Amino acid sequence: MNAFPIQRGGGRTALKYAESLLDKNWSLVIFPEGTRSTTGKMGHFRHGVSILALAKNVPVVPIWLEGLRAMRPKGSKEIRPGPALARIGPPIHLAPGTPVAEATRILYRTMESMRDEIRRTRRVSPAPITESQPPPSIEVPPPRQPQPDLQAHV
Repeated sequence: MNAFPIQRGGGRTALKYAESLLDKNWSLVIFPEGTRSTTGKMGHFRHGVSILALAKNVPVVPIWLEGLRAMRPKGSKEIRPGPALARIGPPIHLAPGTPVAEATRILYRTMESMRDEIRRTRRVSPAPITESQPPPSIEVPPPRQPQPDLQAHV
């Protein structure tokens, strides 16, 4: 799965490995809160994402995830099946020289806007899936073959 921990409170040195991966053109997934919520509400964002994005001049692609807390509550080791939502927003390019705290506020406000938009546009919650009702099928297209001039990082 290629997951690695980031030492909390480690400052800039805790991000060295993530920086080396960005130097190799890897994409990273970082949860800016640093932990899972026990309330379902968005928590305080840490500055690591902003520090990396500004230092390496890479965009941040915001992804709003919903439903994961019910599938694996904090402290649980097992994952239960259930509905989940993932909304991917447009890339955010932070201007060079943006203060880290301001960049973090921009990212937080973007996630708040995504959350609010989802809540506004959600007309009817999907009916809960019962044991007698199979989950809806979703047709997933086969993965595209990489183009010869692109590098794939696995």
